[in-house]
Amino acid sequence: MSAQVLRELAAQVADACARPRYDRLKKIWHAQNGLLQKAEKVPVNAHMFMGGRIDPQWKELIAEDEIVCADPFERSIEIQLRKRLFKFEQIPDDDMILPYVLVPVVMKTDRATWGVEVVHHHSDDPDGAWKAEAPLADGYDLSKLSPPRFDVDAAATRANVDRARELLGDCVDVLAWDTISHQTFDGLVAMRGAERVMMDVIDQPEDVHRLTRFFVDGTLAYHRQREAAGFCDPRPTWASCRVHYEDVEPPASGKWALNQEWVYVSAQTSMGLSPAMFEEFCHVYHEQYAAEHGPHRVYYHGCECLDQRMEIIARLPNLRRFHVSPWTSVAKAAKTFATSCVLECHVHPAETLMTPTPQYMRESIQRILDAAGDLIIDINLSDIHTLNGHPDSLRRWAEIAQELTA
Repeated sequence: MSAQVLRELAAQVADACARPRYDRLKKIWHAQNGLLQKAEKVPVNAHMFMGGRIDPQWKELIAEDEIVCADPFERSIEIQLRKRLFKFEQIPDDDMILPYVLVPVVMKTDRATWGVEVVHHHSDDPDGAWKAEAPLADGYDLSKLSPPRFDVDAAATRANVDRARELLGDCVDVLAWDTISHQTFDGLVAMRGAERVMMDVIDQPEDVHRLTRFFVDGTLAYHRQREAAGFCDPRPTWASCRVHYEDVEPPASGKWALNQEWVYVSAQTSMGLSPAMFEEFCHVYHEQYAAEHGPHRVYYHGCECLDQRMEIIARLPNLRRFHVSPWTSVAKAAKTFATSCVLECHVHPAETLMTPTPQYMRESIQRILDAAGDLIIDINLSDIHTLNGHPDSLRRWAEIAQELTA
C-alpha cells in the first residue's frame, strides 16, 4: 500500500516538474542568477522548509492523517513529495520544485560533528524553545574536539538509495547528500555560549581565532573529502539558496565538483560585533570559504540588520546573492551592490502572516520594489514558522506579489 502511494506521488511530482510553466520560470531564474539581464519580471518566492518531517508550519497545511507511511524511511520520502506537490498546487509563486528526494548518507561511525555533543535542554513543547549547554564553557580546550570526517559507509548508503528507487520507480531522482555548514561563528557560539564569545573577542581574541581556525580548516577538509568520495551535488544547494542558475551536467565520471555547489555563508550570532570586529573575526574566514566555491556561487545570508557590514561583505569573492532582511535597508543595499549581485529581498514574515491583510501585504512588497528601482532583485517570504491559523495567507501573498511584479 505505502509503495503504491509513494509511486503515485512521485509520478505527480514528475508531471508537475515537466509543466510548460517551469520552462518559462527556468529562463527567468537563469537570467536572474546569471546576472545576464533583468528578468522579464521580478521573481517571487514563498520559501518553505521542504525536508522529510512535518515542521510546525506544515502542520497547518498537511494533516497528520494524510501521511500513509508508518516506516520512518518511507514516511520521510512521502512528506518530501507531499510538500512539493502542495507548493506546486497551492502557492502560485515563481519557485520551482525539483524532481528529487533526499535519503540519508550513512557514516561508518556515529560521532558528533566536532567530536563533542552540544546538549540541548528542550521545553515541554517539542516544537518550542531549547537551551544549549556549551561544551567549552570552561575554556578553550581544543583537545576535547576532533575535526569532522566524511567517513561514508558506501554500501549502506547505496542500500538507502536503491530502496528509495525501488519504491519510487524512475519518476524522480534519489540523492544521498550530507553536508556541514559554513556558519563558523555560529559554531563558535555553540561551543562557548553567546555571552562568553562577546567577552572573548575582547579578553582573549587569540583563543577565538585559534578555535575559528580549527573550524575553518576542518570544514574545508570535510568538503574536500566529500568531493573525493563523489557526494557533491548542486541540486540540494540550489534549493537551499532559492536559486536555479544554469543546467549543470556532471562530468563523464558521474561525480559533481565541489565548485558546482552553492555555499551558504552566514554569521547571524555575530550581530553584536562592530564592523571592524566582524571583519576580523568573521569576514576573513568567509573569504576563504567563498574562494573555494565558484564561479559566482556564494550566497550571503543574514536575517539581522547588515547595513553597517555591506561594504565589507561586498568584497567576498564569488558573491552572487545577498540576503536583504526586513531589518536591512533595501535602498542601502541597492547603492552598495548595484548590479554586482542579486538582492534577495524579504518581507517581514511575522507582520505579513500574523496580520494577513491584503493591503499590508501590498504595501510591504511595493516598498521593496520602489527602493530597489531597476536593480536585479527577487521578493521573498521566508522564515515561515507559523501561519497563525490562516493557511490561505501564503496563496494570497503570492497572488498579490505576482500582481505587483507582473
